[in-house]
Amino acid sequence: MEGGAVIGEGVDGCVLSEPIWPCAASSKIIGKIPNAKDKTVVSKIVRRDDDESLYLEAANRILGPQLSVLYLAGLKGMCAPANSTHLPAKERLADFVEDKKDLYAWKGDVPGLACDSLKKAFKKGITDTHKLMIISRYPSTLLEWVNTVGSKKIQVKYVMDVVNNAIPSFLSVLQMFYKNKHEELINVDLHHMNIFTRTNGNNLQFGISDFGHSLLRLRNDEKSSRAYFATALSALHVNQDQPIYLYYRQIAFEARILNFCFVKKLENSSPDEIMKRYLNEPDVKEFAGYANDILIKNLSHYTEYLLKCPLFIEMLEVMQGIIKKARIYQYPPFDEKEKVVIEFVLTRYMAISPIVTIIEQLLYLSDELYEELQIVTSEYFNEKEVPVQGGGAAVDVDVSTGTGIHKLVTYINRMVTAPYSGKGSLVDSLNSVIAADLRAVWSDID
Repeated sequence: MEGGAVIGEGVDGCVLSEPIWPCAASSKIIGKIPNAKDKTVVSKIVRRDDDESLYLEAANRILGPQLSVLYLAGLKGMCAPANSTHLPAKERLADFVEDKKDLYAWKGDVPGLACDSLKKAFKKGITDTHKLMIISRYPSTLLEWVNTVGSKKIQVKYVMDVVNNAIPSFLSVLQMFYKNKHEELINVDLHHMNIFTRTNGNNLQFGISDFGHSLLRLRNDEKSSRAYFATALSALHVNQDQPIYLYYRQIAFEARILNFCFVKKLENSSPDEIMKRYLNEPDVKEFAGYANDILIKNLSHYTEYLLKCPLFIEMLEVMQGIIKKARIYQYPPFDEKEKVVIEFVLTRYMAISPIVTIIEQLLYLSDELYEELQIVTSEYFNEKEVPVQGGGAAVDVDVSTGTGIHKLVTYINRMVTAPYSGKGSLVDSLNSVIAADLRAVWSDID
């Protein structure tokens, strides 16, 4: 790809490194706009009605200043971007010319994304329609880090030791976003380009770099909660005919089933039919043959296990009710059980999805990792009886000679099955899992 200062794009934003895109001279400055050559930040241009800046501000409040610096690509400042009719200050004019040239030279992998759209919008003027966000820069994405590790042929067991040491602190931060007493922020797009890595000697740290697709609500604020649930269906892809139930590792397990039911019009089918159709769907089976998606790779185990769990059957029935309302009303009036189910599924985007994404990337390093994944999963589900809540079949893989990926795999298998393994009410079970300390779940894995 060519583009000079342009270093990446998404659906919503076009990102440039130094020189950062200048502000219009007449623009109001919010926060701090650093030196144009500052390599610790990037500039991201989005449409003015984009809410990412609100989410980034909320993320900073939730984590606090100390953790935000470490675990977020945080918001430093904002302004209106310069354009040909709203020029920057004289000292930034040369940077503006260079950035404009780089933007027009950019050739992204996928046409129609943010930088391509920005080129078209630029001719009409972007100062009044877009905003410029200055965001802290991180060393590398998860994808880039795994590619670097692979190219250096670092021993897999060593890589896994480093990853496993980094997971507890990452889980601690992730759960803060849905356990905060004042507000809840769910990032539904934590794929391999939106999780970043930072290394310090032999230590690795994961962080989050993009909140463009998120849901935010203020607790104890009825208006905020109504808006949260009104937009939840779109965030969960319930009312979209696009088959989101595969291809996207960051999509939560239950959200995939919701989307599958909606796309295939299965809201009146039996739970058994839903799961078996999902398992045997031709594109799902094809995808399972080449993808490194643990939720698809282990789907047959999950299906066999979960269909024996009364709470999972009830969960599917509640989700079918949500889909029926989604087809009738623009803003469905959810009952309390449906709200708990929606809330639970959304929290899985922070508790499970990032780890699914990490596993997916690590599996590219070695066939040995995939082989151990199969062994660990097979042993985990080897027990015939449904275990008590929070339990599971013992994993007998020899961890002294294994790669170390068993911890990540067991974590996902436990998190997928735990909500449905008990015998109490569905609401109590889901709320119990939401309240669980993810670090305790991790530390309980040998």
